[in-house]
Amino acid sequence: MEGSRQEQNVELARRGMEAYNRGEIETVLELFSPEVQIYAPPDFINAGVFHGREGWLRWTAHWNEAWESFDIRVDGVEPIGERFVVLDAHQVGRGRGSGVSVEQDVVFVYEIGDEGCVYLAIHPDRDHALGDIGRREAN
Repeated sequence: MEGSRQEQNVELARRGMEAYNRGEIETVLELFSPEVQIYAPPDFINAGVFHGREGWLRWTAHWNEAWESFDIRVDGVEPIGERFVVLDAHQVGRGRGSGVSVEQDVVFVYEIGDEGCVYLAIHPDRDHALGDIGRREAN
């Protein structure tokens, strides 16, 4: 991959989200480090900490069970330093069974290492996402 580390990180985040929307799960998994950690805060449907590619599969399976249809629109992608990317997104879903439409803005945090994405988190807003990055940088 050519370009700066930040450009590469932004491209990885975009490719992952686009592949997810197309249902290309193997493509998404290839972008993760085998040791990837996934985090969703307590107020999300699929809350918790999940480990590895299998953890991501469990996390998304739980999420996808709730929806008849679901799509994520990328509204912006910004590198933060050399390791992090913040992806602003708008989610639109139709509840399975209920048929109720739900829309929500969220912010994803990606931490990118040499083996791909090592950390992925979803947050309700940018302040929470930046706080998460600050905590991870401090460790």
